[in-house]
Amino acid sequence: MTLTEACKRFPTRESCVWHLERVVWRGGPVCPYCRSANQTPSKGTFRRHCNNCNTSYSATVGTIFHQTHIDLRCWFVAIARELAEPGSCTARRLSNDISVSKDTACRMLAKIRNASHEELALLKKVVDAGRMIGKIGTKGKASKKRITVKRKK
Repeated sequence: MTLTEACKRFPTRESCVWHLERVVWRGGPVCPYCRSANQTPSKGTFRRHCNNCNTSYSATVGTIFHQTHIDLRCWFVAIARELAEPGSCTARRLSNDISVSKDTACRMLAKIRNASHEELALLKKVVDAGRMIGKIGTKGKASKKRITVKRKK
């Protein structure tokens, strides 16, 4: 899958977060700290406030996406590529495809490759639910079509 295909499937950050929430929380939001379903959505953000333990959280807590500033579409592309052909995706090729530095791509691949069995099952659900694994470039070759993701500063 290319970043262009990911952008078509998930045109906005909201659609990525909504997809991740659906996969992570299946039956509805649950606090990752106290496991309570007693929560309130925060206005204007993708976070929730737990009314039991008084903490703020999002669907990324406890996943490889937690505390990263990388666009979720870039993560979805990296996951789909790595799960389709484990170990064949290089950091340099990934960095070119998703417009991040080589070091960032290397850290992303390391997080994906070092994910626990539970996290790996979640990552598979993320890309399977998005129907992305079957749309990866031909024979693992990098797509020549690239787009730039606008980042907030």
